Amino acid sequence: TICDNESLEIEFLIKKDKGYKLSDEIRFEKGFEDFISIDACFTPIVKANFEVEKILLEKGETKEKVNLEIYTNGSISAENSLRKATLFLRDLFDALTTKSISKSEIQTEENEKEVTTEILIEEIPISVRAYNCLKRAQINTINDLMNYSREELLEIKNFGRKSVDEVILALEKRFNIKLNEEK
Repeated sequence: TICDNESLEIEFLIKKDKGYKLSDEIRFEKGFEDFISIDACFTPIVKANFEVEKILLEKGETKEKVNLEIYTNGSISAENSLRKATLFLRDLFDALTTKSISKSEIQTEENEKEVTTEILIEEIPISVRAYNCLKRAQINTINDLMNYSREELLEIKNFGRKSVDEVILALEKRFNIKLNEEK
């Protein structure tokens, strides 16, 4: 307890930083070693929310309006926080649009395609009838299926135009793979 005739002296060290820091992550400079650190939240945004509102124009046209709600702790205005976030996003997307793709990244994409082609046909969202016809024709993986053209699939017994269209559409939607029209 503090009595009337006692005095209390406290020194604070206030820093500027980003994000959230646990007390054990905070390091002090020389001369401040005897300070006690506490968890620090450097994020000035307390709460943020958005709402998309449709606006009807003349001739039945519609536009969308975005309403933003930004609540801060007072160390920065909502307008300045939005401006900083916008600049950050612009720089992030700008870096993505100007980045050149290296050969190793292209090889990675090719490797992903190889992995995709080894997937079993059970993973293709198709009807039981189409699945059974493919199995009877000894087509077990997407790689096996890619060896067939649309024309050749139509030659499989009980595998009609509807089933072929279903398989081709499922491959395009799920795996972004297109079969050849003709062999």
